[in-house]
Amino acid sequence: MYAVKKLSNSNFEVVNMEDDPKVYTVNKSTKGHYQCDCMGFARQKNKLEHKHCLMVQVLEDLEYDSLVLDTDKEWKIVSAYTMQDALKEVESFIDGIL
Repeated sequence: MYAVKKLSNSNFEVVNMEDDPKVYTVNKSTKGHYQCDCMGFARQKNKLEHKHCLMVQVLEDLEYDSLVLDTDKEWKIVSAYTMQDALKEVESFIDGIL
């Protein structure tokens, strides 16, 4: 499983949530090109097919701020949130307390 999170319009975090979690940073240039800081990105010939960058592209295409992908089940999205969703949950929580 992977968690993908938007940090800013050009910076993203991809976390491999397997046994020993690994965190990767994906950056998007002003020209729309993606770059990942993992070792595999440097070795990969076709950078357009890099899986961490593709995950970020899915996040952006679906207009989410975070999502969790189950890679064991053909890249199924397990959960996804926008910032609006998160704010609604916080408001609901606060309303429940008051």
